[in-house]
Amino acid sequence: MADRKDYYKILGVKKDATQDDIKKAFRKLSIKWHPDRNKGSKEAEAKFKEIAEAYEVLGNEDKRKEYDNPKSSFEFNSGGNGGFGGFDDIFSHFTHGGFDFDFGGGTQQVKGTNIKITFELSLEDMMTGTKKKIKYRPLTLCTHCGGSGMDENSRKRTCKTCGGTGNVFGGSGFMHIRQTCPTCGGVGYIIENPCSHCNGHGIVRGEKEVELELPKGIYDGLNLSYAGLGNAAPHGNGQQGDLIVHITQTPHKKFERKGDDLYFNINLKVINALLGCKINITTLDGRILQAKINKGTADGTQLRFKGYGMPKFGNRGVGNMIGTVKLIMPSDLNSKEVELLKELRKEEHFK
Repeated sequence: MADRKDYYKILGVKKDATQDDIKKAFRKLSIKWHPDRNKGSKEAEAKFKEIAEAYEVLGNEDKRKEYDNPKSSFEFNSGGNGGFGGFDDIFSHFTHGGFDFDFGGGTQQVKGTNIKITFELSLEDMMTGTKKKIKYRPLTLCTHCGGSGMDENSRKRTCKTCGGTGNVFGGSGFMHIRQTCPTCGGVGYIIENPCSHCNGHGIVRGEKEVELELPKGIYDGLNLSYAGLGNAAPHGNGQQGDLIVHITQTPHKKFERKGDDLYFNINLKVINALLGCKINITTLDGRILQAKINKGTADGTQLRFKGYGMPKFGNRGVGNMIGTVKLIMPSDLNSKEVELLKELRKEEHFK
Protein backbone atom coordinates (compact mmCIF):
# COMPACT_ATOMS: atom_id res chain seq x y z
CA MET A 1 0.00 0.00 0.00
CA ALA A 2 2.92 2.31 0.73
CA ASP A 3 3.97 2.42 -2.93
CA ARG A 4 0.46 2.96 -4.23
CA LYS A 5 -0.89 6.34 -5.27
CA ASP A 6 -3.04 7.90 -2.57
CA TYR A 7 -6.27 8.25 -4.50
CA TYR A 8 -8.07 9.74 -1.50
CA LYS A 9 -5.48 12.50 -1.31
CA ILE A 10 -5.67 13.09 -5.06
CA LEU A 11 -9.44 13.66 -4.83
CA GLY A 12 -9.15 15.52 -1.52
CA VAL A 13 -11.57 13.28 0.38
CA LYS A 14 -11.37 11.27 3.59
CA LYS A 15 -11.10 7.47 3.59
CA ASP A 16 -14.64 7.14 4.93
CA ALA A 17 -16.06 9.41 2.20
CA THR A 18 -19.37 8.36 0.66
CA GLN A 19 -19.73 7.65 -3.04
CA ASP A 20 -21.61 10.91 -3.38
CA ASP A 21 -18.69 12.80 -1.75
CA ILE A 22 -16.25 11.10 -4.11
CA LYS A 23 -18.37 11.92 -7.14
CA LYS A 24 -18.68 15.60 -6.12
CA ALA A 25 -14.93 15.89 -5.50
CA PHE A 26 -14.16 14.32 -8.87
CA ARG A 27 -16.50 16.65 -10.71
CA LYS A 28 -15.06 19.76 -9.02
CA LEU A 29 -11.44 18.82 -9.71
CA SER A 30 -12.05 17.63 -13.26
CA ILE A 31 -13.67 20.94 -14.15
CA LYS A 32 -10.70 22.81 -12.65
CA TRP A 33 -8.05 20.77 -14.47
CA HIS A 34 -9.91 20.01 -17.70
CA PRO A 35 -7.50 20.50 -20.65
CA ASP A 36 -10.06 22.64 -22.44
CA ARG A 37 -9.79 25.12 -19.57
CA ASN A 38 -6.02 24.93 -19.51
CA LYS A 39 -5.05 25.07 -23.16
CA GLY A 40 -1.58 23.66 -23.84
CA SER A 41 -0.85 22.87 -20.17
CA LYS A 42 0.91 19.52 -19.76
CA GLU A 43 0.47 19.83 -15.99
CA ALA A 44 -3.32 20.18 -16.35
CA GLU A 45 -3.46 17.18 -18.68
CA ALA A 46 -1.47 15.04 -16.23
CA LYS A 47 -3.59 16.19 -13.27
CA PHE A 48 -6.74 15.49 -15.23
CA LYS A 49 -5.68 11.92 -16.01
CA GLU A 50 -4.62 11.34 -12.40
CA ILE A 51 -8.00 12.55 -11.12
CA ALA A 52 -9.82 10.30 -13.59
CA GLU A 53 -7.67 7.35 -12.52
CA ALA A 54 -8.45 7.99 -8.85
CA TYR A 55 -12.14 8.18 -9.54
CA GLU A 56 -12.18 5.03 -11.67
CA VAL A 57 -10.94 3.16 -8.60
CA LEU A 58 -12.73 4.92 -5.73
CA GLY A 59 -15.92 5.42 -7.71
CA ASN A 60 -16.32 1.64 -8.04
CA GLU A 61 -17.18 -0.23 -4.83
CA ASP A 62 -15.37 -3.46 -5.79
CA LYS A 63 -12.19 -1.72 -6.90
CA ARG A 64 -12.29 0.50 -3.83
CA LYS A 65 -12.49 -2.51 -1.48
CA GLU A 66 -9.56 -4.13 -3.22
CA TYR A 67 -7.59 -0.89 -3.10
CA ASP A 68 -8.34 -0.39 0.63
CA ASN A 69 -7.20 -3.93 1.50
CA PRO A 70 -3.55 -3.63 2.66
CA LYS A 71 -2.97 -7.32 1.86
CA SER A 72 -4.23 -6.96 -1.69
CA SER A 73 -1.82 -6.86 -4.59
CA PHE A 74 -3.99 -4.17 -6.16
CA GLU A 75 -2.64 -2.58 -9.32
CA PHE A 76 -4.48 0.06 -11.34
CA ASN A 77 -5.55 -1.13 -14.76
CA SER A 78 -7.81 1.16 -16.79
CA GLY A 79 -10.08 -1.19 -18.65
CA GLY A 80 -10.13 -3.94 -16.01
CA ASN A 81 -13.25 -5.76 -14.88
CA GLY A 82 -15.99 -3.85 -13.14
CA GLY A 83 -16.64 -0.11 -12.98
CA PHE A 84 -15.58 1.89 -16.04
CA GLY A 85 -13.56 0.54 -18.91
CA GLY A 86 -11.23 3.53 -19.11
CA PHE A 87 -11.20 7.29 -19.52
CA ASP A 88 -13.66 7.22 -22.40
CA ASP A 89 -16.10 5.26 -20.27
CA ILE A 90 -15.74 7.66 -17.35
CA PHE A 91 -16.62 10.75 -19.35
CA SER A 92 -19.29 9.01 -21.31
CA HIS A 93 -20.87 8.28 -17.94
CA PHE A 94 -20.69 11.89 -16.82
CA THR A 95 -21.94 13.44 -20.03
CA HIS A 96 -24.84 11.03 -20.43
CA GLY A 97 -25.50 10.05 -16.84
CA GLY A 98 -25.89 13.35 -15.03
CA PHE A 99 -22.57 15.25 -15.25
CA ASP A 100 -22.00 17.75 -18.04
CA PHE A 101 -18.67 19.46 -18.64
CA ASP A 102 -19.97 22.78 -19.83
CA PHE A 103 -17.16 25.19 -20.72
CA GLY A 104 -18.51 28.23 -22.51
CA GLY A 105 -21.35 26.28 -24.08
CA GLY A 106 -24.95 26.57 -23.14
CA THR A 107 -28.03 24.63 -22.26
CA GLN A 108 -31.36 24.54 -23.95
CA GLN A 109 -32.62 27.31 -21.69
CA VAL A 110 -30.61 30.52 -21.93
CA LYS A 111 -30.63 33.90 -20.24
CA GLY A 112 -31.23 37.12 -22.13
CA THR A 113 -28.29 39.49 -22.46
CA ASN A 114 -27.66 42.29 -19.97
CA ILE A 115 -28.05 45.98 -20.73
CA LYS A 116 -25.51 48.43 -19.32
CA ILE A 117 -26.12 52.14 -18.78
CA THR A 118 -24.19 54.88 -16.97
CA PHE A 119 -25.50 57.36 -14.39
CA GLU A 120 -23.47 60.45 -13.47
CA LEU A 121 -24.44 61.48 -9.96
CA SER A 122 -23.57 64.34 -7.66
CA LEU A 123 -21.89 63.69 -4.33
CA GLU A 124 -25.07 64.93 -2.65
CA ASP A 125 -27.17 62.27 -4.42
CA MET A 126 -24.67 59.62 -3.44
CA MET A 127 -24.95 60.72 0.20
CA THR A 128 -28.75 60.67 0.46
CA GLY A 129 -29.68 58.16 -2.21
CA THR A 130 -32.02 59.06 -5.05
CA LYS A 131 -34.48 57.78 -7.63
CA LYS A 132 -34.05 58.02 -11.39
CA LYS A 133 -36.59 57.46 -14.14
CA ILE A 134 -35.17 56.12 -17.37
CA LYS A 135 -36.47 55.16 -20.78
CA TYR A 136 -34.55 52.55 -22.75
CA ARG A 137 -35.08 50.02 -25.54
CA PRO A 138 -34.59 46.42 -24.43
CA LEU A 139 -35.35 43.33 -26.53
CA THR A 140 -38.87 42.16 -25.65
CA LEU A 141 -41.05 39.24 -26.75
CA CYS A 142 -42.61 39.70 -30.16
CA THR A 143 -46.31 40.49 -29.67
CA HIS A 144 -47.23 39.12 -33.10
CA CYS A 145 -46.07 35.59 -32.36
CA GLY A 146 -46.00 35.66 -28.56
CA GLY A 147 -42.28 34.99 -28.58
CA SER A 148 -42.56 31.68 -30.43
CA GLY A 149 -41.05 33.01 -33.66
CA MET A 150 -43.89 31.37 -35.60
CA ASP A 151 -47.09 32.50 -37.28
CA GLU A 152 -49.86 30.56 -39.04
CA ASN A 153 -47.58 29.73 -41.99
CA SER A 154 -44.67 28.51 -39.88
CA ARG A 155 -43.69 25.01 -38.81
CA LYS A 156 -40.94 23.50 -36.72
CA ARG A 157 -38.36 21.14 -38.14
CA THR A 158 -36.12 19.14 -35.82
CA CYS A 159 -32.54 20.42 -35.95
CA LYS A 160 -30.42 17.84 -37.74
CA THR A 161 -27.21 19.02 -36.08
CA CYS A 162 -28.26 18.22 -32.51
CA GLY A 163 -31.17 15.86 -33.17
CA GLY A 164 -33.53 18.13 -31.24
CA THR A 165 -31.57 18.15 -27.98
CA GLY A 166 -30.23 21.69 -28.34
CA ASN A 167 -26.74 20.47 -27.45
CA VAL A 168 -23.77 19.01 -29.27
CA PHE A 169 -20.76 17.22 -27.80
CA GLY A 170 -17.22 18.01 -28.84
CA GLY A 171 -13.78 16.72 -27.92
CA SER A 172 -12.04 13.43 -28.41
CA GLY A 173 -10.60 10.61 -26.36
CA PHE A 174 -11.62 11.06 -22.75
CA MET A 175 -12.73 14.68 -23.19
CA HIS A 176 -16.45 15.18 -23.83
CA ILE A 177 -17.71 18.76 -23.73
CA ARG A 178 -21.33 19.82 -24.08
CA GLN A 179 -21.96 22.97 -26.08
CA THR A 180 -25.00 24.85 -27.34
CA CYS A 181 -25.93 23.73 -30.82
CA PRO A 182 -24.61 26.38 -33.26
CA THR A 183 -27.35 25.66 -35.80
CA CYS A 184 -30.50 26.09 -33.70
CA GLY A 185 -29.05 28.14 -30.82
CA GLY A 186 -30.08 25.56 -28.23
CA VAL A 187 -33.82 25.33 -28.95
CA GLY A 188 -33.59 22.01 -30.79
CA TYR A 189 -35.53 23.03 -33.90
CA ILE A 190 -35.44 25.18 -37.02
CA ILE A 191 -38.42 27.34 -37.97
CA GLU A 192 -39.54 27.26 -41.57
CA ASN A 193 -41.39 30.40 -42.75
CA PRO A 194 -40.73 32.26 -39.49
CA CYS A 195 -42.67 35.22 -38.12
CA SER A 196 -41.99 38.18 -40.40
CA HIS A 197 -41.94 40.68 -37.52
CA CYS A 198 -39.10 39.03 -35.55
CA ASN A 199 -37.63 36.78 -38.27
CA GLY A 200 -38.21 33.76 -36.06
CA HIS A 201 -36.21 35.00 -33.08
CA GLY A 202 -39.26 35.69 -30.94
CA ILE A 203 -37.85 39.02 -29.74
CA VAL A 204 -37.96 42.58 -31.08
CA ARG A 205 -36.67 45.96 -29.95
CA GLY A 206 -39.18 47.56 -27.59
CA GLU A 207 -39.49 50.49 -25.20
CA LYS A 208 -39.50 50.46 -21.42
CA GLU A 209 -39.71 53.10 -18.67
CA VAL A 210 -38.72 52.28 -15.11
CA GLU A 211 -37.90 54.15 -11.92
CA LEU A 212 -34.72 52.92 -10.30
CA GLU A 213 -33.92 53.38 -6.64
CA LEU A 214 -30.26 54.22 -6.05
CA PRO A 215 -29.28 53.57 -2.41
CA LYS A 216 -27.26 55.96 -0.29
CA GLY A 217 -23.52 55.40 -0.03
CA ILE A 218 -23.02 54.34 -3.65
CA TYR A 219 -19.67 55.32 -5.09
CA ASP A 220 -17.82 56.09 -8.30
CA GLY A 221 -17.20 52.95 -10.37
CA LEU A 222 -19.93 50.86 -8.69
CA ASN A 223 -22.10 48.60 -10.85
CA LEU A 224 -25.67 48.09 -9.60
CA SER A 225 -27.59 45.13 -10.99
CA TYR A 226 -31.39 45.15 -11.43
CA ALA A 227 -32.55 41.60 -12.15
CA GLY A 228 -34.96 40.96 -15.00
CA LEU A 229 -34.78 44.42 -16.57
CA GLY A 230 -32.44 43.44 -19.41
CA ASN A 231 -33.11 41.79 -22.77
CA ALA A 232 -35.55 38.92 -23.17
CA ALA A 233 -34.16 35.51 -24.12
CA PRO A 234 -34.75 34.37 -27.73
CA HIS A 235 -38.15 32.63 -28.12
CA GLY A 236 -38.86 33.48 -24.49
CA ASN A 237 -36.79 30.39 -23.74
CA GLY A 238 -35.17 31.38 -20.44
CA GLN A 239 -34.71 34.18 -17.97
CA GLN A 240 -34.65 37.85 -18.87
CA GLY A 241 -31.27 39.54 -18.64
CA ASP A 242 -30.35 42.20 -16.08
CA LEU A 243 -29.98 45.97 -16.24
CA ILE A 244 -26.51 47.00 -15.08
CA VAL A 245 -26.15 50.62 -13.91
CA HIS A 246 -22.59 51.94 -13.85
CA ILE A 247 -22.14 54.84 -11.41
CA THR A 248 -19.83 57.79 -12.02
CA GLN A 249 -19.45 60.89 -9.85
CA THR A 250 -19.63 64.51 -10.92
CA PRO A 251 -16.59 66.42 -9.55
CA HIS A 252 -17.48 68.49 -6.47
CA LYS A 253 -16.33 72.10 -5.96
CA LYS A 254 -15.51 71.70 -2.27
CA PHE A 255 -15.21 68.05 -1.27
CA GLU A 256 -13.02 65.20 -2.50
CA ARG A 257 -14.22 61.71 -1.65
CA LYS A 258 -11.68 59.08 -0.58
CA GLY A 259 -13.44 55.88 0.34
CA ASP A 260 -16.16 56.96 2.77
CA ASP A 261 -14.29 60.08 3.97
CA LEU A 262 -14.75 63.61 2.63
CA TYR A 263 -11.69 65.86 2.37
CA PHE A 264 -11.81 69.65 2.04
CA ASN A 265 -9.61 72.70 2.57
CA ILE A 266 -9.95 75.17 5.48
CA ASN A 267 -8.66 78.50 4.18
CA LEU A 268 -7.32 80.37 7.22
CA LYS A 269 -5.68 83.78 7.55
CA VAL A 270 -2.26 83.69 9.14
CA ILE A 271 -3.28 86.02 11.96
CA ASN A 272 -6.12 83.67 12.95
CA ALA A 273 -3.79 80.69 12.89
CA LEU A 274 -1.38 82.57 15.17
CA LEU A 275 -3.95 83.82 17.65
CA GLY A 276 -6.48 80.99 17.42
CA CYS A 277 -10.17 81.41 16.67
CA LYS A 278 -13.48 79.67 16.08
CA ILE A 279 -14.82 79.05 12.58
CA ASN A 280 -18.00 77.63 11.07
CA ILE A 281 -17.81 74.57 8.81
CA THR A 282 -20.64 73.60 6.44
CA THR A 283 -21.11 69.86 5.84
CA LEU A 284 -22.05 68.29 2.50
CA ASP A 285 -25.69 68.04 3.59
CA GLY A 286 -25.84 71.67 4.80
CA ARG A 287 -25.30 71.30 8.55
CA ILE A 288 -23.22 73.96 10.33
CA LEU A 289 -20.41 72.84 12.66
CA GLN A 290 -18.23 75.08 14.84
CA ALA A 291 -14.54 74.22 14.93
CA LYS A 292 -11.86 75.55 17.27
CA ILE A 293 -8.56 76.65 15.76
CA ASN A 294 -5.79 76.43 18.35
CA LYS A 295 -3.10 79.10 18.72
CA GLY A 296 -0.16 78.50 16.44
CA THR A 297 -1.97 76.12 14.07
CA ALA A 298 0.41 75.18 11.26
CA ASP A 299 -0.27 74.96 7.56
CA GLY A 300 -1.37 71.41 6.65
CA THR A 301 -2.93 70.66 10.05
CA GLN A 302 -5.93 68.33 9.68
CA LEU A 303 -9.17 68.62 11.63
CA ARG A 304 -11.34 65.49 11.79
CA PHE A 305 -15.13 65.66 12.08
CA LYS A 306 -16.16 62.13 13.00
CA GLY A 307 -19.33 60.77 11.43
CA TYR A 308 -19.92 63.64 9.00
CA GLY A 309 -18.62 61.87 5.89
CA MET A 310 -20.38 59.56 3.44
CA PRO A 311 -22.71 56.76 4.54
CA LYS A 312 -21.04 53.41 3.92
CA PHE A 313 -22.70 51.43 1.15
CA GLY A 314 -24.91 48.72 2.61
CA ASN A 315 -25.77 50.63 5.84
CA ARG A 316 -22.46 49.88 7.56
CA GLY A 317 -21.88 53.20 9.32
CA VAL A 318 -20.66 56.63 8.24
CA GLY A 319 -17.25 57.96 7.25
CA ASN A 320 -15.56 61.15 8.46
CA MET A 321 -15.10 64.70 7.19
CA ILE A 322 -11.49 65.85 7.22
CA GLY A 323 -10.42 69.47 6.77
CA THR A 324 -6.85 70.48 5.90
CA VAL A 325 -5.69 73.96 7.00
CA LYS A 326 -4.39 76.13 4.15
CA LEU A 327 -2.84 79.39 5.44
CA ILE A 328 -3.63 82.55 3.49
CA MET A 329 -0.74 85.02 3.36
CA PRO A 330 -1.65 88.75 3.39
CA SER A 331 -0.79 90.78 0.31
CA ASP A 332 -0.65 94.49 -0.56
CA LEU A 333 0.16 95.58 3.02
CA ASN A 334 -0.36 99.26 3.80
CA SER A 335 2.31 101.37 5.52
CA LYS A 336 0.78 100.98 8.99
CA GLU A 337 0.69 97.20 8.69
CA VAL A 338 4.28 97.11 7.51
CA GLU A 339 5.43 99.19 10.50
CA LEU A 340 3.51 96.97 12.91
CA LEU A 341 5.11 93.86 11.45
CA LYS A 342 8.55 95.42 11.70
CA GLU A 343 7.98 96.11 15.38
CA LEU A 344 6.60 92.60 15.84
CA ARG A 345 9.70 91.14 14.25
CA LYS A 346 11.75 92.53 17.15
CA GLU A 347 9.76 90.48 19.67
CA GLU A 348 11.12 87.21 21.08
CA HIS A 349 8.85 84.81 19.14
CA PHE A 350 9.32 86.58 15.84
CA LYS A 351 13.06 87.15 15.72
